[in-house]
Amino acid sequence: MHKVAATILTCNNAFLGQAVLAAQHGGADQLHVDIIDGRYASNFSFGPKTIADLKEVVDIPIEVHFELYDPQYYIDMFAEAGADMMTIQMDGCACPIQAVSRVRRLGKQVGVGLKPTERVESIEYIAHHLDYLIMMSVEPGFGGQKLEESIYTKIAAAKKMFAEQGLDIPIYVDGSVNKETAPKLLESGADVLIVGSSVFSSNKVTDEEIKAGMQYFKNL
Repeated sequence: MHKVAATILTCNNAFLGQAVLAAQHGGADQLHVDIIDGRYASNFSFGPKTIADLKEVVDIPIEVHFELYDPQYYIDMFAEAGADMMTIQMDGCACPIQAVSRVRRLGKQVGVGLKPTERVESIEYIAHHLDYLIMMSVEPGFGGQKLEESIYTKIAAAKKMFAEQGLDIPIYVDGSVNKETAPKLLESGADVLIVGSSVFSSNKVTDEEIKAGMQYFKNL
């Protein structure tokens, strides 16, 4: 049974708490929060206070996705804010094994993220340290981009590599998960769909529409 994570990057921030509650009520298994500082990707997003505030609103786990350079400097800060899971972009971290180990020592789940142009083989020697893998089907930084078709074969390649290592690591897909792409992503082996702009489609979307959108992806 696959899971669904709600990514809040495209939410109307003025109604963020209301939106994430609607997503939780619609069946979201966790929240996905992109942490972007304007350098790694040309956008700005959320900080530790957002995480602390969201922890008071929802009961589901909160995963922070460090779309920034040098994530090792932010791990403790976001752990203290209440993040349950932390994702490090492989190309944004000079010493990813050290960073991943720090997250584990803090008692949090940890994963790495791969951009569309990064090869699956780049995580071969860190895979045994991971709780999950996020495969990005779009470039980091913005919602609503077009899916890179290579994601389907990359999911299959990651599944094969993990099986060869005797590992059972869930694969998340981040970017352009919609009604057209989601079924094929699941067929390719995705375990968790990270859903954003296809549910939080506009500033005028209602709670009921958010719930229905999450339920759709949950029930695929």
